[in-house]
Amino acid sequence: MSVTLLDRRLYLPAMRFIALTFTALAAAAVLASSALAAPKLSSAERKEINRTVDAFVFHAVRHKNAGAAWNFVSPTFRAGMSRAAFNRKSPAYPFPARGKHYPWSLDYVLPNEVGGSLLLQPTKKFIRTKGPILFDLRVIRYHGRWVVDSLIPKVIFGTPYQPKVRSVRDYSPQTAGGGATYDRSKISGTYIIIPIALFGALLAGLAGWGVVRWYRDRRIDLESIRARDTRARASN
Repeated sequence: MSVTLLDRRLYLPAMRFIALTFTALAAAAVLASSALAAPKLSSAERKEINRTVDAFVFHAVRHKNAGAAWNFVSPTFRAGMSRAAFNRKSPAYPFPARGKHYPWSLDYVLPNEVGGSLLLQPTKKFIRTKGPILFDLRVIRYHGRWVVDSLIPKVIFGTPYQPKVRSVRDYSPQTAGGGATYDRSKISGTYIIIPIALFGALLAGLAGWGVVRWYRDRRIDLESIRARDTRARASN
């Protein structure tokens, strides 16, 4: 077997291995980008949910004309209550929320369900006795409209006069009369592709470096053998 032929047989498998490795990494990158890109909340959907949350908090959470929030909650949240009963005693967690608009942050998006976090501040009248509350918010698409399905307090912050923080994830009046408790991971499982892809890139880089170095050393050895054979033939 000639040295050139041996060189070629070593080179081709190494290049195939590197090509396959980078193809796998490219596929992982595509999957990761797809996981990050989908799903998303459109601007129109966000605006509709904003209107729903504003009406719900202003009436149902503040317990002021709660019946006005009837059309902004799901049947699960109503828990079989009539509009009149809902108006008399809202099942929402009571809180004297300040303002008329209540910004919330997005945690996850599903085709017919959106989860977020809602931070409510007390009015000046209650600032000495009540601290802000961070809620788990869940809205669903019901008959083509976004409605509140669950609003559960998860962290109660202290006041400036009583700085104390309490976690109340498992405590809410809704467990008895309103929306069901809800515990969904806020990080999509598809995002695990990203660290796997990065780890795979590291392994592929190390493997590629090892193959290239091995091939380079092997080529040097083959060239040394070739030079030695040339010198031997010249001396003869």
